Amino acid sequence: MTAYEIVAIGPTLAAREVALRAAQAGLRTAWVTQRSDAKLPASEFYRQAAARAVQIAGPAMGLGEAIAPTSNWQARAELARLAAERGVAAAVLAAAGVDVVVGSGLIEREARSHPVVRAGDRVLPTRRVVLATGTQARVPAIQGLENVEYRSPATIWSRESSIADLPSTVAVAGGDTAGAELAQQLARWGKTVLLLLPDGRAVAGMDAEADAWLQAQLEADGVRVMTQGAIACVRAAEAGGVKLQVGDRGLTAGVLVMAAGVEPRLAGLGLEGLGVKYRPRGLQVDARLRTSQHDILACGADGASGSDRRTRLEARVIAGNLRALPWQQLTASGLPWAIATDPPLATVGLSEAEARQAYGNATFACCSEYASDRLPVAAWMRDEATGFCKLVARPNGRVVGAQVFGALAEEIVGAIALAMKRGVDLYALAAWLPPEDGLAAVVPPTARLGRGRSRGWQRWLDRRLL
Repeated sequence: MTAYEIVAIGPTLAAREVALRAAQAGLRTAWVTQRSDAKLPASEFYRQAAARAVQIAGPAMGLGEAIAPTSNWQARAELARLAAERGVAAAVLAAAGVDVVVGSGLIEREARSHPVVRAGDRVLPTRRVVLATGTQARVPAIQGLENVEYRSPATIWSRESSIADLPSTVAVAGGDTAGAELAQQLARWGKTVLLLLPDGRAVAGMDAEADAWLQAQLEADGVRVMTQGAIACVRAAEAGGVKLQVGDRGLTAGVLVMAAGVEPRLAGLGLEGLGVKYRPRGLQVDARLRTSQHDILACGADGASGSDRRTRLEARVIAGNLRALPWQQLTASGLPWAIATDPPLATVGLSEAEARQAYGNATFACCSEYASDRLPVAAWMRDEATGFCKLVARPNGRVVGAQVFGALAEEIVGAIALAMKRGVDLYALAAWLPPEDGLAAVVPPTARLGRGRSRGWQRWLDRRLL
């Protein structure tokens, strides 16, 4: 017999959401975290303090009915500490019945038994383990990198307190959304920015045409986009900063920022000894987020672009599968996400290359530019005539992907994502009548470009068979 049904490991919102939903479903649950602000006193004492915190803070946070108060003065002191340190999340979980444990979360298993999680001085036998440990910057193998100081987008302000204190030249080893966003902001703040793209893409895996638009915008903002190859070696410069060898060119920068993507934090969990299978950038999981060991599940296991939104979706899928049938499966292909550049680049579903690989060469794409004469005056009135819309469709006209670069791209892609979820094809999008003064008016003329390329007989047959 196991002590817990679910043990969620990690300081992330996904881990907290899984733990909270499991407790609300009546499952005995533990949440293991390493965060210092989650340090707790004895279990029952903390439960009283947490109940008091929820009683006072609950109405303002929309937590519903208050929990019975306690007269323990120590609990009130604990409440003050929780409020000061913004530890209400741990309080909410504890008040809901989640056992909050501070520790690293080492997973072990004896032969043919359920997993056991060791956290601090606690041993937590459980039926299932949910990993939601968050991500960290992925650092590629570069000669000499271990001997120089470099930063990530999250730590670039670790020393300087203002923009003026940052070195005048910044080298950004890109390939991720954070690298593109950071490069544009630094260039607009007057810094000389070298954006190094070893694969020639500002965002790995992005549609080629959409990525070209993004790179053009970055260059227009003053970013020096360099696609000559990966960084071969790096060393500290005598006058400060770093020297880099990129292809056959030598470069010097005041600071190096590694923004080559993220990967899940998996060190110290003991997964290798359990036989959990890995992918190049994370764990191998199925549509129900189970690893190769089916009683170990994972959120954010692949470190993909748009991972924050995807991880939240994965947490909901895992939480929905905690009790009984029907099992939910991950459908992240319809999850829109955006890059916070100016203008933004938003995407949903498959790129053109991914669609051709999945559905064959008969897959096609249709594009319209904001500056096209097919558009109404909305883009010109807003002075937002830079951008494009691209729809990717199967031979029967079914839309399987979209990329939009320009003002309000997130809103436009959100509407397209809803249309994809409802099975709307190019013919229906072409007949759509959005407001004339909105930039979503780019979608219908784009869809009309693809109507003649879809196979009418296949569309007719699909509608009668599906």
